[in-house]
Amino acid sequence: AVGYFVFVKKSAPILQQPTPTSTQTNTPISPTPKAKTTNWISFNSVKDTGIKPDFSFKHPSNWIQKGSMDGGAASYIPFYEKDKYSQKCDEPVNGATTCHVTGQVASALVSGPSMAPAKIEYDSETREAITIDGYQGTKITGSVKSGIELNAYIGKVGQKEMRVIVPNVNGLRFEFTMLIESGTDEAVFNEILKTVNFNF
Repeated sequence: AVGYFVFVKKSAPILQQPTPTSTQTNTPISPTPKAKTTNWISFNSVKDTGIKPDFSFKHPSNWIQKGSMDGGAASYIPFYEKDKYSQKCDEPVNGATTCHVTGQVASALVSGPSMAPAKIEYDSETREAITIDGYQGTKITGSVKSGIELNAYIGKVGQKEMRVIVPNVNGLRFEFTMLIESGTDEAVFNEILKTVNFNF
């Protein structure tokens, strides 16, 4: 007779492991910043600057409006952040004084058909159709490019701006531009657009 021995090595019982599944990480989505509009100030072009055409909108209470430039074919109205505003004027040269102003955050521009609009281009530019007070326009977002005519922009090269252009409000062109430094600024820009009224 042939005999044999079987050696059995005792080991810890094998636990059944669940098959690994892909892990889903729930990354919280940052909420879109909202603009607080409760203390906003009303701006009216005729009442506050004396220029025509007549338009109005609301803006944050920490903005100030310092004068306007009215060249007949166009009216330009700059807005500044109170805490960042400063003005330094050079000594007059041939009767003309040049002033350097800082702290600008936004501007409004109204121009007639006799003024050719500046060519507006941005890096990483997006454009979308928008309606402002019943008039069709374009909302543009992007960073100021190098090698362009910078006097058509508020920001310096690389800074982000948002701009709305309404090409025909009863024969006039309306532009509103704002420097964008945060998501809250984008929300402020969009809230301002909701308050624009044209009376021309």
